[in-house]
Amino acid sequence: MQVYCPELNKNIRLNTHVLDYLGPGDNHTAWSARGLKGHDGAAEQAYKSTFSSAQQLLADLPRAEAEKIQQKTADFLQRTIEIYRSLKQNPKKYLRNFLADRQFYLICGFYRSGGTYLLTHVLRAFNQPISSYNRGMIHDGCPNKSHIPATLSPVESDEFLLEFSQWLAWAEERFKDEAYIVKKSTALGKIVSWLATIFQDQLTVLFHYRHPFPTLLSYYDYRGKTLQSDSNKLLSPSADLNNYLQGFTRGLIRLPQNRYNKLNPLTKLTLSWIVYHSTILQDFKALEKNCHFKWLKFGPALEQFVRQFIQNNGKQGKVEKFAPRQRTIPRDFFKQPIVKQLDHLRDRWTMLGISFPDP
Repeated sequence: MQVYCPELNKNIRLNTHVLDYLGPGDNHTAWSARGLKGHDGAAEQAYKSTFSSAQQLLADLPRAEAEKIQQKTADFLQRTIEIYRSLKQNPKKYLRNFLADRQFYLICGFYRSGGTYLLTHVLRAFNQPISSYNRGMIHDGCPNKSHIPATLSPVESDEFLLEFSQWLAWAEERFKDEAYIVKKSTALGKIVSWLATIFQDQLTVLFHYRHPFPTLLSYYDYRGKTLQSDSNKLLSPSADLNNYLQGFTRGLIRLPQNRYNKLNPLTKLTLSWIVYHSTILQDFKALEKNCHFKWLKFGPALEQFVRQFIQNNGKQGKVEKFAPRQRTIPRDFFKQPIVKQLDHLRDRWTMLGISFPDP
């Protein structure tokens, strides 16, 4: 949805999840559709199919409620514009004032590697159920992954600034009485070094990671497709994953579209995984210096971390047992050319003393 902004003399595209937040949506319904493990593909697709009607914010509403939403939308847009201008003029000043004396917990890592599990329990440590937050604003969704540039100077992108301003406008309101800010976003990992230079020791990055091969199988489980026993479908050229990965990898993978389309799903996802983690490693020393950076390997380490995190915050919140589905990796996966690039990355991790994930 685009809204013309006379102050900027341009159209502003409101993020779909902002519309969901501004409208009469139900946070609990959104989270129930996904589930903690994100495996209920049918329910998830049914929920997403409601977005077209959710975007019609004033449809079928009583006049008083429609006017209330109109005013809320106008106020939100005005604040978004103010934040956008502040970011254009002096991003560090605005963002430092935004955070004030609070702690910012950024949960990032590749898809299907435990991020929602971490988000659920970090919020639980602050006595906040995840269902009390708008799903797309606290989780992946806003800023839109395709609008986050792979650059150390993201403020040069108007597209990113307008998306980021919308999330900040929401976060200002949602966390105004809290001593913390929490956000889960895979794509913000592309600019985590920039965030670290601004927020420094007030930023804690919880970086979760998992080997790309089980990640791929988990993705297909999530989408309601059982392909584990048919590796041929994952090793044949296909358009699968194009929409899922291309926005996220914008600026990271520079392949012509026709060449990208000829890749098989395993290569597409593994290549995306490699360049994403290489971006993190490229600035790893600076990240360790500027902020609190925690590597969390998929598996028991996630449960151990959240138990300790909840305890350190003086809480007694329930910890869900982390019991991911066991998957057998087809042998043909290990014969693919992309494995050589994985081996090179493994060597870099070893040099830095980081435990590489097992398939």
